[in-house]
Amino acid sequence: MTSPSNCIGSTPGFYKCVKCIAYSATDLPTSTQSAAWVNRVPSRLDGSCGCAPKYYMKTVKLNNKDFTICEICPKDSYCPGGTETFQTKNSGNDAKVACPDNMATTNTGRSSVLDCVNKAGYSYVPPADGSTNAPSAAICDGNTFSVGLRRQKTCTPCPGGLRLSKGLDNDVAFPQSAGTLTIPTTVGSTAISPAYKKDYGNDGNPDKGATSASLCLVPPGFYAVSRSKVIRCPKGEFRQDYVSQGVSTSKCSACPRGTTTFGSGSPSVDYCDQLLPGFYWTAPDTRSKNAQSTDTVTKICDQKCYCPGGYAQEKAASPSGRTACPKGMWTRATGAKASSDCMVPPGHRLDKSDTDATKHSVTPCVSGEYFPDWRAEGATDVEKCQKCGTDIASEAVEVLPTFDVNADFTVTQKTTRVARTSASCYIEAGDGIVMENGKFRKVVCNTRNYGVAARQYELRVTPCRECPPGTVTESISSLDSGGFCTAQARKYQRQVSTTTGGTTTTTYYGFYDPLACCTSPGMGFDGVKATTCSKDTYNDGLTDPADKCKPCPDGRATGSSSAKNKLAACDLSLAGWGWQTGTFDVTTDAALTRCPLGTYSTGGSGGAGSPCQECLKGLTTRDLGSISSSACDVCPAGEGQGTTNNGNAYAPTGKTAPWFYNAGGNKPIEVGATTEKGAASVQQCVAKFAPIIDDDNWYMPVDADVADVLTSITSAATDVKCMEACENNVDCQFFTWDYTTGSTAACRHRIRGSGQNNAKTKIAFKTIAASNLAGDETTSRRRAMLAANNTTRSGKPAAMGSGAWSWWNDQNALNFGNKMTTLSGSGVVDCLKKCNDDEKCAAVFFKFTGTETTLTSTSVVECTFWRARPPPPLMVMLKVPCAA
Repeated sequence: MTSPSNCIGSTPGFYKCVKCIAYSATDLPTSTQSAAWVNRVPSRLDGSCGCAPKYYMKTVKLNNKDFTICEICPKDSYCPGGTETFQTKNSGNDAKVACPDNMATTNTGRSSVLDCVNKAGYSYVPPADGSTNAPSAAICDGNTFSVGLRRQKTCTPCPGGLRLSKGLDNDVAFPQSAGTLTIPTTVGSTAISPAYKKDYGNDGNPDKGATSASLCLVPPGFYAVSRSKVIRCPKGEFRQDYVSQGVSTSKCSACPRGTTTFGSGSPSVDYCDQLLPGFYWTAPDTRSKNAQSTDTVTKICDQKCYCPGGYAQEKAASPSGRTACPKGMWTRATGAKASSDCMVPPGHRLDKSDTDATKHSVTPCVSGEYFPDWRAEGATDVEKCQKCGTDIASEAVEVLPTFDVNADFTVTQKTTRVARTSASCYIEAGDGIVMENGKFRKVVCNTRNYGVAARQYELRVTPCRECPPGTVTESISSLDSGGFCTAQARKYQRQVSTTTGGTTTTTYYGFYDPLACCTSPGMGFDGVKATTCSKDTYNDGLTDPADKCKPCPDGRATGSSSAKNKLAACDLSLAGWGWQTGTFDVTTDAALTRCPLGTYSTGGSGGAGSPCQECLKGLTTRDLGSISSSACDVCPAGEGQGTTNNGNAYAPTGKTAPWFYNAGGNKPIEVGATTEKGAASVQQCVAKFAPIIDDDNWYMPVDADVADVLTSITSAATDVKCMEACENNVDCQFFTWDYTTGSTAACRHRIRGSGQNNAKTKIAFKTIAASNLAGDETTSRRRAMLAANNTTRSGKPAAMGSGAWSWWNDQNALNFGNKMTTLSGSGVVDCLKKCNDDEKCAAVFFKFTGTETTLTSTSVVECTFWRARPPPPLMVMLKVPCAA
């Protein structure tokens, strides 16, 4: 294209249209060939060559040669196109136009200013309606954003309360539960400067031109509940800084222990400058906002103080927010929040004795009082405690929990003891409690009664317990002149000793043990009551058991009217007992002895020291311990009938015997003793030849029809020789001696036949205890025992056996003696017992009913008893009672 002023072909005034031809590819170096070189297009009105819309003309130099090309319009510009002249005029040398400030295009090749849109962070401001002016862009205000490039006429606000950095208002309200927010500036008359004055620093001046929603942050004092919504931190919590949504923005942080905020939405810990009720500052001088940039330090309110919370008064009386309870009152525990928590604790009262109410003070209940409840200062009768009862004491023994706050802020429970309930009321050992007119009263148990065994707590009726009948807690002079019971009871009587000026005084109170109930001397306690000691017993209270009557020493007795309170009360002798030798002392435990044979004692008035009396006329007694002269009814051993001038009986010259003479004459015979096998005591000794103690002699005559049962022993010239011969013959069962014949036929033996060891007929001869031969105490005891076992007659036994038997196998045993009774089908033991207890039975004959030949205790036999016939001078054994 050329200028219109130029002539074409030297022909002025004429036009020649020439087609705008792009450069040939051969016109340019290969390295520069591109589409831009072929974008030359016809011009517009003037017909000159230029660039089309969306392109701009660009001159380049290659190989020292200028070329004019059309380049695509770049981003953020527009290219209207046209002739070279037009483009140069309107677009400058490069024929392109930049978009207005803060505007851009979405792509290259834009041809009009209307193709320009707002950049990110800006809103689109279109030209006025009908105006040909270019559009413009306005920057986004605070807390809004625009991603741009979309003709967005208004910026988008941050969603749900999110803010750009520093996007919070500089004056954030703290909404309360109700009413209009009031920000205090004083506490009392003191000015305060708390953190809640809402100074957020440079907040309220947020950055502008935000280009993305990601720049919308969770502001301080808020937390996110979703990706598009935040709410205020509640009262008592805070959250710092503008932060993108994440874990740290999902919740707020709690204020340090014991503190809270003035309201909601607190942006930092500095706002935790208000005390929670029940807490106080440990360092009141560090409560400024600057000082609280670190964790504030609080402590739970101590017991006996209250801490109302809020903003502590800035004065010396309570700069920490803690106030001591007035008048010494307590709080139930730590952490009290109001003065109304200050109360009079259990076990205490409010002393109002001073007319100045400010001097009233809490004091413990005195002894004898208690109180169970917490009471307000204004409660009725707060100055009084409840009384235990008349003369009843109390003691601080019940637990009332108290608490200490430790340096590490933990709380330790302590134990404080107070008189809280009636369980603190007590009586001492030896006291009791009775009820009178609906009130308790203490009694001292000190006269023949006793109280509790030890200090007893709690109010309940506990009367004194009476001592058992007959017992006392003090000495009775007529029985206990030595003061035994008084001294005994004092061991169980509460006593308190005090020393003043070197002098100790002991005060005695009540008895506390049933052992204080003393049995007086002369009385005995049977477990229920104490009664006067019975006859022949005494109690001097000096020896254990002190409450029991003791028997007098052997042979001693008491008088029916004596006090029986000492050993000397046993001042009489029992019948049959006497003092033998030496000097008798009634105050000692000297025992008497039984009167020996030949003596007796009637006991009683003669006194315990009286000796036994001897029998008269040379007589003797049958047993020891005879109680009257009538027991002197036998001759002594070795003496028989016959009298001298003084009436005493004597034995014939040269004759002695341990047993009695034959009743028909002075013919004594001495009998030895033996034992059964295995004997262990004198009680098992038996006479070798069984003498019978009876009024008649016992002898065993032969059956009249069998004359040869007894064998004459002519070589035995005397009764002793006759007995010795029988003893030496193993087959001799018994002997007889005829005192009348005076011939060699006087001695006869019962000798069993030869070959009798296996005979089916057996005979058992009854033997007499050998102890009956001795003149000592054993005789009496043995005879007494025999009498006790005698089941067939009363009185003393005459011919009871010793329990031992002389056994013989003798087929001819039935040929002598007098048959008494026959028992068929009886046991061996029954047969023996019947004969042993029958004074007339001399022997038992046994006959087997079966085929056996050996007796056992269970054998069934037929037994026959034999007895003596009326005696002539023919005797088997001697028994000669001596008539007086």
